[in-house]
Amino acid sequence: MGFNTQDPVPPLLVTRLIHHHSVDSPYFDPKKTTKELADIDLQSSISRAKYLISNPSVSFYPTDIESQLTPKLQRGFLANLKVGEQYTDQLVYMDTGSSLLWINCEPCGLNVPGPLYHPLESSSYRMQYCEDFGMCEATGTVRSECDVDDICQYNVRYGSEDYSTGHIATETIKFGRSKGTLRSILFGCAKHTTLYANGVLGLGASGLSLVAQIQSSKFSYCIGNISDRSYPYNTLVIGDRIEVIGYKTPMIIEDKYYINLESIKIGNKLLDIDSEIFRRKPDYNGGMVLDTGSTYSFIPQAALDQFEGETVKLIDLLLVRNSSIKYRGYTRLCYNTMGF
Repeated sequence: MGFNTQDPVPPLLVTRLIHHHSVDSPYFDPKKTTKELADIDLQSSISRAKYLISNPSVSFYPTDIESQLTPKLQRGFLANLKVGEQYTDQLVYMDTGSSLLWINCEPCGLNVPGPLYHPLESSSYRMQYCEDFGMCEATGTVRSECDVDDICQYNVRYGSEDYSTGHIATETIKFGRSKGTLRSILFGCAKHTTLYANGVLGLGASGLSLVAQIQSSKFSYCIGNISDRSYPYNTLVIGDRIEVIGYKTPMIIEDKYYINLESIKIGNKLLDIDSEIFRRKPDYNGGMVLDTGSTYSFIPQAALDQFEGETVKLIDLLLVRNSSIKYRGYTRLCYNTMGF
């Protein structure tokens, strides 16, 4: 897929990331306690992990409609984009598990947050017709098809009941703090969705991804102190001029981004865990998924048992464990401490 623009692509695209719980988030709730926020992140992370596990890459096909988000429990980071000739501000969820950039378009049939982008008020908006858009029926994990008017329609389903539907178009995009403007960017113009957000910025590996469209090989995000709800420096950067400093961990790029976890050490003790349970295998099993939509990390039970066992040995010498706090019958590692 080519990228047509009258302007050169900026060497770096930079935008601020706003965490869902941030004071700058449209979803900010000052009444939520630290425990309530932690419970929200736990629930959304568990939902996300279950969905990722239930959709292994071996079962994915070019027309698979299942994407990686769980909208009703969606949490994570919001990226700022300006869309169209009017540069309508949009806060879209950053997602490494999907590839399509889509935003809500007027008229939108369901309750969604404003401001709404109005495609007919932008002279740079172009609907994609199937005869001009060869990828309409081969867009990875997004189902797309030509309607009776030869317009390329998309349908992204998130699980059994949540979805985003609309048509494929191109538009001018200004990326957060970047000075340059991106033109003729393919995106999904959503007419109906159950996700209460402006949209989703997919950073996956397919040709629909914004990263692929601008022919960039790198993107990077820097996350600071999430517990500080006023922290202003979380940042997303896209561009080949990104420099990697320090140690590198190779990624395995398939339907999602994977890494091989080598080992776990607590203090000076290396846990006796078979590294093969963390390794991505040729039959598309195993590996650790990198997912921006999950606050918590998840590891197999065999590794978790050893991790918790060694943790208990260390902490039980200092604190009294509270066994009354459970999640679905599982006793969590909680301890009674003095107030801070």
